[in-house]
Amino acid sequence: REKEKEKERKRERERRKKEKERKGVNMDNDELVSVVKELQTQVRTLSEIQNVKDFMAVWALKLDLIEFLKDESQARLTVNSFMTATGTFDMPFGVWGPDKEAIVKSFLAFAKDPDAEPGKEPSVEALGIGWAVHLYFHQTVRVTPWGDTGLEASFKARELVPLLWNGKAKWLLLDNDSVLRKEKGGDWLMHRYGLKAFNLLSNEDAKWAALQGRAGNNEMFEIEKLEKFASAF
Repeated sequence: REKEKEKERKRERERRKKEKERKGVNMDNDELVSVVKELQTQVRTLSEIQNVKDFMAVWALKLDLIEFLKDESQARLTVNSFMTATGTFDMPFGVWGPDKEAIVKSFLAFAKDPDAEPGKEPSVEALGIGWAVHLYFHQTVRVTPWGDTGLEASFKARELVPLLWNGKAKWLLLDNDSVLRKEKGGDWLMHRYGLKAFNLLSNEDAKWAALQGRAGNNEMFEIEKLEKFASAF
C-alpha cells in the first residue's frame, strides 16, 4: 500500500512538472521569489528614472522663469529648494557655487547681460535675456545607489535653448551632463548642473559658423563620437 502511495505522489510530481513546462514555468519557490524581487527592483528603478525626468522638466521651467523675471527672490527660492546643500552650476566658463548666494548673483548677472565677461558686472544698457525656453533632447538617465540609503542619478541630454539674447533672437546648443541626488524619503535635487559645451547661434547670420563652442570642450559634434554612435545601429 505504501508503494502505491509513493507511485501516486511521483505521478503527481510528474504531472505538475509537465504542467509547469507547458506554461513555460520551470522554477521552484526560491527561484520565483528571486525573479519577483528582481522585477520589483527594475520597476523601482524605472519609476525613479521617470521621477528624474519629471524633475528636469520642472527645473527647466525654473530656469526659464529666473531668466525672464531676473528676480532675486525667485532665483534664491530655486537654488535653496531644488539643489543639494553643496550643489553647483558647472558651466564651460566657470563654476557657480556651492555658496547659494554666489549662484544667485552669477545667475542674475548672466540673465541681465549674457554678453558680460564672467565675474564682471552686467552693463546697465544691456537688454539681457528677454525670454528663454530650456529643452532637453535625447535624454539618458542612470540611477545608482549613493551613500548608505540614498540614490544618485546621472542625467545626460542634448540641450537646446531658443532665447532672446540682448534683444536678438538666438539659439543655444549645449551638452548637458548633470548629477542629481536623493536622500532616503526625500525628493530629487540638483547636485551638479553640468554644461559641457556652449554653442551660440544667431538667427541673423546668413550662414552659421562651425560649432566650436564658446568655451570649454565641445563634445556635441565630435566626428569620432558621432561615428561611434551611428555604428551601434
